[in-house]
Amino acid sequence: MGHNYEAQRRETFATFKGAKGLPAMSAVDFQFFVEELDADWAAFEKALRAKGFHTRRLGDRETVIATSAPIPVTPEAVWERERMATEIALAHDFYPDGWELADPAPPPPKRPRTPKPEGRAPAAPRGPRPAPKRGQKPSP
Repeated sequence: MGHNYEAQRRETFATFKGAKGLPAMSAVDFQFFVEELDADWAAFEKALRAKGFHTRRLGDRETVIATSAPIPVTPEAVWERERMATEIALAHDFYPDGWELADPAPPPPKRPRTPKPEGRAPAAPRGPRPAPKRGQKPSP
């Protein structure tokens, strides 16, 4: 029996009904589980990456997460990427297991400020250097 894309699409669209506070854009994590013991994980991930997904394997040795680039958070946009990833998955003996908005990237850590040594006056601001006189080399 073939995969029921229409049921999968209806499920995705139903997820958005009544959803509030969604961001305008987000990366999306699509989950896929392996069905066959001899599935070619590397080929599956390579095919996903060729379509712009980032991939990672979960420690359960059964699941691959395919993360899209940021897309509009609409049923149509999510379904477009979900269908594309599902077609790749089914061709490699993996099956869809849902999706969720990816966690936003954490902000970069703040660099600690280097404390100024005590007892030392702050440096005076440097102004423009005067132009050298004719025949003189500029000072460093």
